[in-house]
This record gives sequence, structure tokens and C-alpha cells, in this order.
Amino acid sequence: MSRFPKKLPIFAGLCALVTGVAFAQETAPALKPLRTFASYEFGQFEGGTNNKGDDVKELISHASVWILQEATLNEHARVRAGVGAAYFFVSPRSFGDNPFSHSKRSAVGLTEAHGEFDIASSGDDMWLQLKAGVFGYKYNPDAKNLGEYMYRTWTYPNVITTGGLDFVNSAAAQLTGLSALTRIGGLKNEVLLTVETDRPPVHSLSLADMVSYNLGGILEVGGGFMFNNFYNPDPAQVTARKPENSYYTLSDGRKMAAGRYDYEVQNGLILPAVTIQDTNYYTLEGQKVMVRAAVDLGKMVSLAPNQFKVYGEAILLGIKDYPTYYEKLSDRMVYMAGLNVPTFGLLNMLAFEVEYAPNPFENSTEGPLTQGSVTPYVGDAWGSYQPYDDDDLKWTVQARKDVYPGFFIYAQVANDHVRMLDVYSSPDFREFMPDKKNFYWAVKLAYAL
Repeated sequence: MSRFPKKLPIFAGLCALVTGVAFAQETAPALKPLRTFASYEFGQFEGGTNNKGDDVKELISHASVWILQEATLNEHARVRAGVGAAYFFVSPRSFGDNPFSHSKRSAVGLTEAHGEFDIASSGDDMWLQLKAGVFGYKYNPDAKNLGEYMYRTWTYPNVITTGGLDFVNSAAAQLTGLSALTRIGGLKNEVLLTVETDRPPVHSLSLADMVSYNLGGILEVGGGFMFNNFYNPDPAQVTARKPENSYYTLSDGRKMAAGRYDYEVQNGLILPAVTIQDTNYYTLEGQKVMVRAAVDLGKMVSLAPNQFKVYGEAILLGIKDYPTYYEKLSDRMVYMAGLNVPTFGLLNMLAFEVEYAPNPFENSTEGPLTQGSVTPYVGDAWGSYQPYDDDDLKWTVQARKDVYPGFFIYAQVANDHVRMLDVYSSPDFREFMPDKKNFYWAVKLAYAL
């Protein structure tokens, strides 16, 4: 077990101490004007795959609204609270299976609930700022749809996600936990201790350090390291000691997943003299390493900021190899590159993004969510399984037009990692567009009041 848990009470005590300092100055709290946001998203999937393997087309129809209230407790302390609601349809449709899958759905949830405390600052520099609660998080300001991998991926298995209730302009994550931020000049460093809330292992803790440096608004480089799921009060939730989640060390020195071993024994591919010497288990715990960079070419030729920009991001999902499924570091890498193209006033933004993820298995959460196994999806039998590469390449084209203050129009065409919602408003195990020929288009009308 990691030594991190022993340090958690100390960390919590420090947070309580500095929070008390932030409140030391008595200033009457003041509410800022209530902010309201609304959007409607419509479009169509030009092909996708449901859980039965059928190729289907679906309309896109989402409406959402959310409100945000901020209060200043004093000049160094703020509290933000927000709620949101969405109106959508279950997709893909499955007539005859469940009548609830043919009707509209609504969802209401918390979007923000956190305090933010400036502990030490000087001019524009922030030596220490603490944040605690539920908050939205985006570390890559250039990512439009792909990217933002640190909090939109699983370590083991190597799963990538995009979108949510909204597909367009949603490249961010909602986190629960603590953040400690330092920003001095162009240097920014943030340490985040977060609690897993919406996927297994729920209530696990992850610790990440995110750093970036901006040089004159022209060049920005950044990176991050995460101890993913390093602690859970129930270790069995992180490392399930089940046969389907195990791998063996054999007497001939090989290591092999239990499923693969069983298949080879049944088909006479392992000699009777070869025996199992040791049993170990796959785990949801692991480490991620991320790097990113962006160059604003437009600033070199007197264009407006971000109009002509090249950017990219890469991540390694799990630095440790495991037998059978996770044997090569190169298979666990994900790469994204993007380009903002100048339109000389026609549009406020036009961007192209492409992603390459050579993972030889399907981008599926079926193992963890149905069996408690950290093994990827391999079909019905090892004998018929072939490496899956139809989903290795993903892409996005996104545009934005600011019609007038408070009214924006987005358009997006993409083949990404969208997962449709089932009758319980939970994401499907498999992404909706696993085939490289699939794509969707969507238009989003957004209002800020």
C-alpha cells in the first residue's frame, strides 16, 4: 500500500488552517449577479453501433440550462455554487426492449460547489490559492473536443472519453476534491487531490501535479503526472481478486492472462508439464504522464490571439506493463494535434483536431463495469480475436461564430469517443462510433445571460 494515505490527515489539517486564515478578515459577504447559460444542440449521427452491433443513424437533440452564483466572502475568499438541467433522448433507440428508451429524459445535477481562497499573493502573482469542493476543470485551453486526457481517460483499461450530455464545446471535466495553485509570471503549477465519483473504483483518491509555462503568449508548454486511484478504503475495489481479473506466472517463465491461459490449455497449446507457479491480479491503480505544447503563429504575423495556432497533447496511460493486455508502452500512448485556422473575420474560430491511439483493443468499459475486471474487451474467444484498429484514428472540425454578446453558434463534425446514454442515463460500455467510417454533425446555439 502506498504511503500517501498516512499523509492525508496532515494535508487536511493544513487546508483547514489556511481556510481559517482566509476568513480572518471580517468583511460582509456580497453576492455577484446571477449568471445563466442555456444551449440547444441538434444534428445527426451518420452511422454508429448500438450494443447489439447494429449500424444505426440517430438524430441529436439536446437542451440544457445551468445557473452559477458567486459570493465574495472577503477580498481573498469566494464561494461558487451552480446547478444545471438537461433535456435529451435515450440513444440509440431499441424498440421493443424497453418502453422508457423511446421517450425524452431530463436530468438535474450539481455543476459547481466550491470555495476558493487566496492564501498568499503579490501583484498579479499567486503564491498559493486553495480550492475545495466540486469544480469544473480544464488544463488545456486549446483543446476543442479531443485532448484533455488526464481526466478523460482510464489508466487500466486504456479507455478514452469525450463529450457527455453535450457533444459540442464540452472538452473539460468536473472534479471533486482539493486544488493548490501557484502562478508566478508565466509559470503555473497546480496540485490536485481528487475523489473518483462516477466510475469504478468510486471513492478512490488520485493525486496529480499539473505544470505549464507561457512564454510571451507565443509558446506554451505543459505536463502532468498522476497517481491514479492510489488509495481506496476498500482495496478490493481497485484490485479485484477474481479469476477473470488474474494473470499467471507459468513454470516455463511466461506470464499470461487467465483467459488466454484457459484457451491455450483447452486447445492443447500448453504442454501438461507446464504448471501455474503464481497468481497475480490486474489493477485500476496506475500512473499517467501527459505533455502538451502550443505555438501561436498568428502573434508572429500580427493576427488576433489564437486565430492561427498549432497545438498538441500526448499521454501515456499506465507506465507499468502487465502480461497479455498491457505489454507495450507504445500501445498505451494517445496523441492529439490541433490547428486553429484564421478566417479573417468570417468566423471567430475554426479548428481541426486529429487523434491517434494505437490500443489494439476496443475502447470499452465492459470488463470493469460488468465483471469487476481490469481487462479489455476481446470478444467471445481468444482464438477468433484480432487486434482492433478501426478506432485508432479520430478527428474533429469545429467552428464558432459570435453573433452578438451573449449569443454564440457552434458547429462540429467529428468521429470521436462519444458514448450514448441508456435508459438509466448512464454511458454505454462501448463508444457509439467504433468504425472509422462513422461520424456526426451538430450545431449548438449557446446563450449567456
